[in-house]
Amino acid sequence: SDSNGDISVLVAFSSLHHLNISNCHVKSRSLEQLQSLRLKSLDLSYVAVRDEDIQTLVRGKDQDYEQQMLMSPKHKRSPTQSQEIPTSLLKSKAVEEKSSDIALADGVAPSELEIQLRELQRQLRELKEKQEAETVKQHVNSLEQLSLASCMELTNRGLFFLSHFKNMTELNLSFCQNISDVGIFHLRTLTSLTSLNLSCCANLTNTCLSYIREFTQLRSLNLASCSRISDAGLYHLQSVTSLVELDVSFCTITDKGLKELETLTRLESLKLKQCQVTTPCVKELTKYYLTNLSEVQL
Repeated sequence: SDSNGDISVLVAFSSLHHLNISNCHVKSRSLEQLQSLRLKSLDLSYVAVRDEDIQTLVRGKDQDYEQQMLMSPKHKRSPTQSQEIPTSLLKSKAVEEKSSDIALADGVAPSELEIQLRELQRQLRELKEKQEAETVKQHVNSLEQLSLASCMELTNRGLFFLSHFKNMTELNLSFCQNISDVGIFHLRTLTSLTSLNLSCCANLTNTCLSYIREFTQLRSLNLASCSRISDAGLYHLQSVTSLVELDVSFCTITDKGLKELETLTRLESLKLKQCQVTTPCVKELTKYYLTNLSEVQL
């Protein structure tokens, strides 16, 4: 980007498929300019990306996020609890009712020409919205690789809008300190993921692994320095038999947790730096179960 953080000049490169603007100063909400590009890979590492930026990329709606939050494990209510209507929905309803009151208060019947003109305007608005939606859809469907490493302002809300990229195969969220298990819950629909980097996301716990196990095509998973992940969490990875690379360095892993990995027979690389595992346990695991391992780091 230029010194002012304006990336609109990139729109001229209509054939652009791979874009790296890591470590660049980018204007707030200017990522919307990228909607017209059918990018396959995008690197936004160390850029001050906010939830609103991800929202503009997919034309996401706050109502959708609020409804999703009501479904998340942290926010589910029992049948006896009252269902609070999201504030944005109430405001939307109030605006509609106010508009209706104004129309009725006018008291003057529109002429036939005015009716036709209004209908034409409505059709033009619908056509424009449809064209914009199609452009966004093509953009969303094209993106396969995304790096948001060290985007410190990104939260779980941003991950909800990120879940619209259904064809995403590689996602890097390392050092995103403000995301938690709820954010990974939002991402569980990205079933095409083959690579996921969550290293140094300090708020993640064993619960996030119960959502990660739904990524049945996952080949590479990096959980290094997620210190709240322990033996109990590795149990959830038993069903992710597609894994080829796993990094749980600096996690709270012992021999007990290591044995939970016996089903991951496709593993070729296993990193266990600073884990409380013993050499005999690792040798037994590699000899009888993980026979394809070519790299083990202790």
